Parts: sequence; structure tokens; C-alpha cells
Amino acid sequence: MVPRFNAWTNISLLAVVCAVLFLATPAEAQWSAPGNTAMADDSSDRAVVRNDSGSIALAAGFVGTAQLRWPLTHVPGLDDTRATSGSYQLCLWVRVRDTGSTDRLVIRVQELTDGDGTLRTLATWDSSTAVDFAGTPFEMEGSTVYRTGVVCPLRRGSTELFGLDWRFRTYFVDASMSRTASTGNPGIMVVKVYPVF
Repeated sequence: MVPRFNAWTNISLLAVVCAVLFLATPAEAQWSAPGNTAMADDSSDRAVVRNDSGSIALAAGFVGTAQLRWPLTHVPGLDDTRATSGSYQLCLWVRVRDTGSTDRLVIRVQELTDGDGTLRTLATWDSSTAVDFAGTPFEMEGSTVYRTGVVCPLRRGSTELFGLDWRFRTYFVDASMSRTASTGNPGIMVVKVYPVF
């Protein structure tokens, strides 16, 4: 009798865990990528260094701009965040380093319409104009700290997006990382697209 009871207990516990995972709100879903997984344009590949820490930075001595991209892969929970969760906004979240006036990072969420090839920018984060959560400008002379920046909500023109339309559109995150003097050291640690209540 005891072994049968334990077996049914284990099966019941497994069923409960599966139900919780299956029924969990998709609004908890997010797309994220470490900086070092970025794909550099051919002309930028030798201009960047991918670090074991997960970040990507400009190569020592390089002065100029590197162009980077991450494909934003289909995440079912980002299809329509209103379906099960109410009023969630889709946001761009970044963790970057800008060491001062010689550095600049511009990160965009891009949408490419499959049928006609129209390219739209859904969100733009710029280290030259952004501030962190404390209101401190990202462009701080001598700062080597990675800090968090957020853009909410994602918009197609003036329309706020509550989901991404994977059926007819393709998405990617695009970044330009530049410095005007070899003493600068911009870097990208993480990029994310996720819903916020």
C-alpha cells in the first residue's frame, strides 16, 4: 500500500507543477541577450572585443563606430501582453557603460515588415541623452560602471505596442557603439525586451 500511495503522491505533485508552469502568465516572458552574443557587421567585426564576462566593447585603440545586432527570437509571452495580464507595457532594458563625452551607445528595437520590407524603430535608447534610475546622466567622465537604462513603452509610430506580431514581422535589436578618442571605453553587458506592469 505505501509504495502505491507514494507513486500517486509523486504523480499528483508532478501534475501540480506542470499545471503551474503551463498556466503561468506569459507576461513573465522576456527576451534577453548578453552583450558578447552580438553579431557585428563585417566592417565592425575587428573593431569589437567579446569578453568572458558577457560584455562587448570596442577593441583597444579603435576610434570610430561599430555596428551590432541581436536577433530578437520569438517569445510566446510577448505576443500580446493584454490577453491574460491586463495593461503590461513592452520595454527595452539595457545595461551599458559610457565613460564620458568620448563614448556613445545608441540601442534600438527594430521591426522589419516581412511583406514590403518596411523598417521601423520601436524604441531608441541613447547614452548621450539618457539618465539612470537615480537621474544621473549616463555620460559621466571617468565612470567605468555598467548601469541600467529603460525605454517604455515600445511604439509603432504613435501607437503603443502591447505585443509583437511574429506572423508578419521580424524583430532585432540594433546598436551602434562609438568613441572619438582611444581613452574611451563604451560597453554593452545586456539587452532585454520584456513586459512591465
